[in-house]
Amino acid sequence: SDRPVEVNHGRAGFDVARRKIFRMRRPVVLEAVRLRALFDVEYLGLAVPLGLPPARDAEQLNEDLRYLEASEREWERFREIKSERERQVRLLARLLAYMKRRGRDFVVDLEKRGPHLIRRRQETLRAAVTAFVCDHGSVSSIATAMDEIGELVVKTIDETPPRPRISEWLARRRIGRLSEAAWPLLARSVEGIERTGPGALADLVVRHPAFEAQLAVLADLAGKTDDAELHVYEILVDAALQPSSWSEQIVALRAVQSLGILDLKGYEKLISDLGCYERTDDERDRERRRVRI
Repeated sequence: SDRPVEVNHGRAGFDVARRKIFRMRRPVVLEAVRLRALFDVEYLGLAVPLGLPPARDAEQLNEDLRYLEASEREWERFREIKSERERQVRLLARLLAYMKRRGRDFVVDLEKRGPHLIRRRQETLRAAVTAFVCDHGSVSSIATAMDEIGELVVKTIDETPPRPRISEWLARRRIGRLSEAAWPLLARSVEGIERTGPGALADLVVRHPAFEAQLAVLADLAGKTDDAELHVYEILVDAALQPSSWSEQIVALRAVQSLGILDLKGYEKLISDLGCYERTDDERDRERRRVRI
């Protein structure tokens, strides 16, 4: 056809360019943010037990998610991560306090076994926390099982459990074997549990099947030690005495996440400068939003 081609001389704003940039690069950066949030408790604004309070990183995650324009579903995912890490950090703090009452002070033990690490106290404590939230050596699983099964037993210690129904008898036999194996660990640590017995514990777990997996963790541990808390404590001390290997992983996560954000911002600025774009009111409003996890 001899008809001339119509040329659209309209110009899209920077919002369009920004959406295209984010469509290409945002998923990778958001995953880097998620990975760092999973393992770096200070990035979540949480304090390391026995260590210094978080400072520089306290608001960084919120700022990163606001910059990435996280959806409400994505914000909720990070709230769940923070909630779980808060639970683990509180549990670790209780465990260390319990061991201190037994005469095992974590900081003192570190200074005795690794005097060369005295000036790296925050780093050694961070290594222990990272090992715990990573479930290194199943330490978090063991501590959680001891804590939650112990709490369940204490709450129901004066109740008379009903006899298992016929449909529960097969489960009762399986859980009974687990209960017999795990009982010595619980009897050593849970105050008042001696008023019951492994049979009553098995009946209790039959009625609360969500606890069977935790009972299995303790039953497996029973063949290795007769003191669950001390077992977890020693694994954490060993991790803290080798802080460099843990620090390298945390530094790598921090670097990937930080460079991802910087790369995205740098790419935005490059396209903005090349295209001579002006900032819009929508962009200014976006920066003023103050959402937090």
